[in-house]
Amino acid sequence: MSRNWMGKAATVLIGLAGAIVPTAAAFSQTITLKSGQSADLFPVYWIENCVSQLDHFAGVEIVSGPPGLKLSLRQQDVKAVRQNCSAPVPGAIVVVTAPEISQPSSGTLKYKVRYVLKNGGGNRDSEHSRQIALVP
Repeated sequence: MSRNWMGKAATVLIGLAGAIVPTAAAFSQTITLKSGQSADLFPVYWIENCVSQLDHFAGVEIVSGPPGLKLSLRQQDVKAVRQNCSAPVPGAIVVVTAPEISQPSSGTLKYKVRYVLKNGGGNRDSEHSRQIALVP
């Protein structure tokens, strides 16, 4: 009986690993940018029970990454897919813009989004990263 239980447990763990890997791979794809080009990185928002707790964004900053990149926030309603919310919520899309590029380079862009929450909820940060390739 013990051996049968171990086999079933291994099957469940393998099944879970298969479900997790595609999601992780989707966000680890490299974004390739040419000189002056911009790309959407990631939707950002702050919710509780699918209700926005966001008063406003305090900004977005680069922690580390290829030199010359610029980040901005394009405020718009976004889908809170990870929380399975049916309606879009107030938020923004993080946008990266490449500088003038003379030599190809690549690296991991690490950035921090700063939030100010409603009703005295205080300030919060979230950290994210994406692989970036810069080509002339």
